[in-house]
Amino acid sequence: MGIDANLPTNQPKAPSQDQQRDSQGPLCAPRSGPQLRNASRPASKTGDALFKLAMDYYKGQDVAKDIPLAIKILQKAAEAGNPAASYKLAMMAYLGTEVPRDASKAISAFTASAEMGHPPSQYALGMIFFHGRDTERDLLRATAWLERAAERGHLMAKTNLGYILAQDLGEQKDEKRAIEMLKDASRDGMSAATFNLGMIYNGEGRSRADHKRANHYLKKAAARGESDALVELAIRRDKPDTPNADPASHALLHEAAGLHNVRAMRLLALAYEEGIGVESDMRKAAEWYEAAAERGDTYLQCQLGHMHYLGLCGQDNRELAARWFAKAAEQGDIPAKHMLGLLLLRGEAGEQDINGGLTLLKEAALAGHLDSQLELAIEFRLGRYVPENKAEALRWFAEAADLLDPQAELALAEMYSRGEGVEIDLSKAQLYLERAREDLPKIKDQHLRSIRLTIAIEELGESLLKQLQSSGHAPIMARLKGVADSLLRRAENSFAGLPRIIGDALNLLRQVPLVRDLLR
Repeated sequence: MGIDANLPTNQPKAPSQDQQRDSQGPLCAPRSGPQLRNASRPASKTGDALFKLAMDYYKGQDVAKDIPLAIKILQKAAEAGNPAASYKLAMMAYLGTEVPRDASKAISAFTASAEMGHPPSQYALGMIFFHGRDTERDLLRATAWLERAAERGHLMAKTNLGYILAQDLGEQKDEKRAIEMLKDASRDGMSAATFNLGMIYNGEGRSRADHKRANHYLKKAAARGESDALVELAIRRDKPDTPNADPASHALLHEAAGLHNVRAMRLLALAYEEGIGVESDMRKAAEWYEAAAERGDTYLQCQLGHMHYLGLCGQDNRELAARWFAKAAEQGDIPAKHMLGLLLLRGEAGEQDINGGLTLLKEAALAGHLDSQLELAIEFRLGRYVPENKAEALRWFAEAADLLDPQAELALAEMYSRGEGVEIDLSKAQLYLERAREDLPKIKDQHLRSIRLTIAIEELGESLLKQLQSSGHAPIMARLKGVADSLLRRAENSFAGLPRIIGDALNLLRQVPLVRDLLR
C-alpha cells in the first residue's frame, strides 16, 4: 500500500511540519488532496478564542513567540471544551515535541477530543489502536474510530479504513465496501487511496488480480505524484523486489527516486549491481545505495558497510564501512552492531576499542545474533583480543547451541571431551556431538559453515586422540589411533561429508570409556 496508508508499520507516522503547524491535520497525513469535510466546530466561542490566541503565541504570529504560554492557553482552551486544543496537546505529548513524551496522557487527550467529534483525533486513535503502539493492539476499536472519522469526511481515515477492510485481518474484511470507500477518497483527490485501489486490483488482499484495472489506478496515482505507484509500475509482477529491464521502467524508477522514494533507490542500486537493463556498475550501485542509506534505511546502511568492508566499491575501506555500520547500529540494527563490534575489537577501522567492541558484540549476542555469540565464545576461548575466559566461552557456545548451531555444539563436545574449562564429561561430549549431526541440515550458509565445522571436527579428533594416548594400553590404543587419524585426514572442506565424519567421531568417542574399563 501507499507510503501514507501503509498501515503495518511499527508506529503511526508523525505529521509533516505543515500538520504540526495546523492542529486540524491528521496524525498520519496525506501528501495531497483535501483533508476533511464537515469538521466539527469548537464547543464554545471562549474555547475558540483561546485556541486562536494559543496558536498565535505558538507560531509567533502578531505576537512574540512564547511556547510555554501557548501551552498554558491551550490547556485553558481544552478545559473550555475546544477539541482542536485537546488534539494539539495530545500531539505534543505523543510525539514529545515541546513537552516530555507521555503516550498515556496523549491517548487520554485524543480520546477526550475524539468523543467531542473531532475527526483528526478519531483518526489518530484508530491508528494507535491499529498499530498497538503504547497500548494493546485492538482492531475492533481501531476500525470503530476510523469509521467515525470517515463518516465525517476524513479522507485519510477512509483511505486507511479501506485498506484494513480489504485485508484478511479477521472479521473486518469487506472487499466490496473497501473498494467503495477507497474510490470515494480517490474521487476527493486522495492519491494514497488511488494507489491502494491499484494494489487491491493487483491482487493484494484479493483472491484474484485484475491487472488492467490495477494499471489504470496505479497510473492515475503516479500522475498525482504517488511515488510508490511509479515503483509498482516499474517492477516485475512475479518478483516485486526486482525491476523490469526495459528503459521505461528505469525512467519510472528515476522519477520515483527523484521524489525521495527509498524503494526506488534500492531497485536502481540492484539494477546496477546485477546488470538488470543496464551495464553492471558497482560504483553506480553504491551511489544509489548511499542515497537511500542517507535517508535512514538501516538495511542499506548495513549493506553499504559490507560493500566497503569487502571492497566491492573499489578498494576496501574499513573506516567508511565502520561509519555506515555505526549509522545503522545507532538505530538499533543488530547485524550492524555485530560488524561494528568486530571492527572496533580488532582495530580494523582506526584505533582499537576493545571495550566498545565487546559491548556491541554482547548487545547483539543478547539479542540472539548467532555470529556474535560465536565470536564472543571464540575470543574468550582463544584470548586473542580479550583475556582468556573458558567459562565465558562455554556460556556463549551454549547460547549458540540453543539456536541449534552445529559449530557451537561441536565446540562444546570438544571442550567437554578434553576438560577445557570444565570437568571431563564424555557423556555431554557425546550428547553435543549427536546434536551437531542432527542440526547439520539446518545450516543455510553451507560453504562458510563447512569450513568452520571441519576445523571444529579436527580439534575434536585431536582431543579424543589425546584421551586415547593417555590410556597406555598399546594394542587397543593402536587400533583406535588408526580410527582417529582417519577421522582427522577426512576432516576436509566438504559439507556433504560432514555427517559421516561426525558419525565416525561419535563411534570413536563411545569407545574411549571401553578402553578405560579394560585398563581398570
